[in-house]
Amino acid sequence: MDQDASPPTPPANQAPGQRYTFRSADGQVMEVPPEGNLGLLAAGYRGIMLWREARAASGWTAAKAAEASRLAFKEYKQAAKTAPPIGEEPTTASPPER
Repeated sequence: MDQDASPPTPPANQAPGQRYTFRSADGQVMEVPPEGNLGLLAAGYRGIMLWREARAASGWTAAKAAEASRLAFKEYKQAAKTAPPIGEEPTTASPPER
């Protein structure tokens, strides 16, 4: 349950609309997407905190994430229905008439 229905505000050190970036231990600069990624998880506490800040600044809510997940799964199921069985090539010819 959401206690606070107001949209999250960007952290004090981040301007609205500004992209979050992260420099890894080996010097690579990575963008911090609101959706997150495994690289941020692997970076540990610092990566998780940056991800949380990016997520809050983007206006992310659990309801938006659930809806996006539901739509993605619906698209996946539809694509699976139209895909040919494993091992068969897709056919472009029309079926023979009876």
